Amino acid sequence: MLPKDIRRIMEEDARFIEAFDTYDRTGVFPFKKTRIDLSLRSETIEKLREVAKKKKTSMSAVIDQMMLCFG
Repeated sequence: MLPKDIRRIMEEDARFIEAFDTYDRTGVFPFKKTRIDLSLRSETIEKLREVAKKKKTSMSAVIDQMMLCFG
């Protein structure tokens, strides 16, 4: 494998590389899901459903992606 290919893969999968690094250090896998209760306006829920349907994913995955953008 060429160095540029390795660099590209590391950039694309940086989140997973960081997760496994965290697991190696702490023994805790950071992708564990936890159920929570939220109160959202009905307009927000409808928008969330539309985005999830458009992306063909779950609403929780949409929220996860949005929160990663803030981090």
